[in-house]
Amino acid sequence: GWRPLMFLYDFSYKQIVEINTNWSFLENVWFRLHEYTVYYRNAEYFPIIVSLIFFGYVAGRMEFYKKIDKIFPHLTIAAILSIVFIFLFKFFHSYFSQKNVSLELFVILKKLQTVSNILQSFLYLYLITLMYRKKLFVKTLEPLTYVGRMSLTNYLLQSVIGVFIFKGFIDLYGKLSLFALEVVAWITFSLMLLGSWLWLRKFRYGPMEWIWRKLSYGRKINIAIVKNDIIKINTL
Repeated sequence: GWRPLMFLYDFSYKQIVEINTNWSFLENVWFRLHEYTVYYRNAEYFPIIVSLIFFGYVAGRMEFYKKIDKIFPHLTIAAILSIVFIFLFKFFHSYFSQKNVSLELFVILKKLQTVSNILQSFLYLYLITLMYRKKLFVKTLEPLTYVGRMSLTNYLLQSVIGVFIFKGFIDLYGKLSLFALEVVAWITFSLMLLGSWLWLRKFRYGPMEWIWRKLSYGRKINIAIVKNDIIKINTL
């Protein structure tokens, strides 16, 4: 019953690099399907992602962002509790990672790690909101709005860029140091930031965001910015 969960642990880092580098396309598809049936199976990753997307959609429709000032004290309490949880989890995870633990405890730690990751993402958003409300680094953070308004497009685009760099013409998979990977990540993000800024000078939404809105609202939505129009920027 637990065999699928341990699938990836049968492979070392070098073996995974070998698989992604030298195996055929169909063999890589087989490996990825096994990987997705392990950690991303129906009781694990996929429902979490769908739930987060759903909550984000509902928050947008409720215009949650307009109520931030009113509920910010409650968000601060949630942030403090999140920090406490994350530190406690990191401590226990570090302790148990040095020992041979039972499969049941291993599964519990993986579940708690998922919760910790979600709370950590919440803390990032909380910190950005706090700095914005305190007028700290507002001008510095402002360019991030362009990437945020095209988050779905950029999410898919970074996958395309990653395939091009690591599996496509350049083929750098498993060949770069951690520092080099950081450099690649920052260059990629900078290019997406520039591309988002250039795109949003002409269009109201990113291409994928436009498609998402058409599917969500079921009506025609104009993507182009019409000259002399006064457009209220929708940052959902």
